[in-house]
Amino acid sequence: MLPEESPLVEDVTVAPAPEPYPFWGWMDMGIAVGLLVGLFVVILFAAGGLMYYVPWLKTNQAPLMLIVQLVAYLAVYATLWAIFHFGYNRPVFASLAWRRTVSNRTLAYIGLCGVLLSPAVSLLASVFHTPEVQIAGLDELQKYPVILALFGVMAVTAAPLFEELLFRGFLQPVFIRTFGAIAGILITSSLFGLLHIFEYQGLWQYAAVVTLVGAILGTVRYRTNSLIPSTLMHACYNSVAAVGIFFHHK
Repeated sequence: MLPEESPLVEDVTVAPAPEPYPFWGWMDMGIAVGLLVGLFVVILFAAGGLMYYVPWLKTNQAPLMLIVQLVAYLAVYATLWAIFHFGYNRPVFASLAWRRTVSNRTLAYIGLCGVLLSPAVSLLASVFHTPEVQIAGLDELQKYPVILALFGVMAVTAAPLFEELLFRGFLQPVFIRTFGAIAGILITSSLFGLLHIFEYQGLWQYAAVVTLVGAILGTVRYRTNSLIPSTLMHACYNSVAAVGIFFHHK
């Protein structure tokens, strides 16, 4: 008697559901805001203490301004690192979509657009009859060409990197997931504009222009699914202003 054959059982492997992106949420954003506010308060108090114990800093604030700016950027990174490390055991850059998704040719085109964006924005500002104002602290920096040059380098390197990590990398994906792409980009760019309004004596025209720049950067970040192109465009945009300020001083 032949043994009864076992019925064929199809081996079906169910693929795991893809992880939602972003994997962080509103609670993480609240923690980030709290940490950043606390760190910035500590930085300001520390700067005030240095001015108290080092009297010459009261009349020569340019070195302190440079240090405060650098420490502020480090505080942004430390906040993001703490959230991703302790909350998810994930690296910062990879989590925030720092990856190559476009060709070198496309990156070069995006960089050129960033350079051209600066004069285009200046033309738009003139349409709004934007009054000319000096960037906060620039008069102090102009007394020290070396420190002014260092600020220029930082404006083209550290500023775009850490601002993109925070705004287009960390905040924008959560806003887009909650409110949709257009609203998410506009909310992020509005916060970006409000952050920079203090540099321009609170004039709404400058806030509107910077908000527009933020919306363009946010669109680039969204369409390329990467933080590298928007950071490059941001750096190229800043480079035009930095070179203009330095040579105007010269």
